[in-house]
Amino acid sequence: MFVGAIDKRKNIIPFVRYMQKNFSEKDYIFNIYGSWDLDSELKALVADDTKIFYHGKQPYDTVRKEMQKADYLILSSLYDGWGAVGNEGLQSGCRLIISKQSGCSVFPHIHKDLGYVFDAKDFNTLNEIMNEIFAQGPLSDKEKKRIIKWADMNISPQSVADYFDKIINHFFNGADKPAAPWTNH
Repeated sequence: MFVGAIDKRKNIIPFVRYMQKNFSEKDYIFNIYGSWDLDSELKALVADDTKIFYHGKQPYDTVRKEMQKADYLILSSLYDGWGAVGNEGLQSGCRLIISKQSGCSVFPHIHKDLGYVFDAKDFNTLNEIMNEIFAQGPLSDKEKKRIIKWADMNISPQSVADYFDKIINHFFNGADKPAAPWTNH
């Protein structure tokens, strides 16, 4: 699944072309949610596709429910300061397939079971990852629950707020410098 702006920076159209070219014989469903200036191009690209579906802009609750059903969340951005939708994907039990150009690509580097990192400027770096994903099949409920549990402990709103409080306490009161909660193992 993809959630985000349908624009050049998010790089979703090249990703869709990559999937159509390289994995048309594989069994998968890829849902895309979002909107922006390349809507028409994306609609035309997937108009006759039986595996890739563009749903446009949808209410937040709808997207989160669909995210909970998904196994993987793709963040194919050419650049992202963080890529906050990655947090939402993990909180929903998705593994990330994320470009190294996104700030939250740190998650799979720290915790391998949270996903995969590729170079958004070279989709060939995805070949091995996609073949591994297809070979593994869908995530089990146990795997999804493990991802959600990790997210609840490390990137929930409360854990991030606590981290922010510790940063403020460090900066203004000389307390020990805190480690980001997601770096805990």
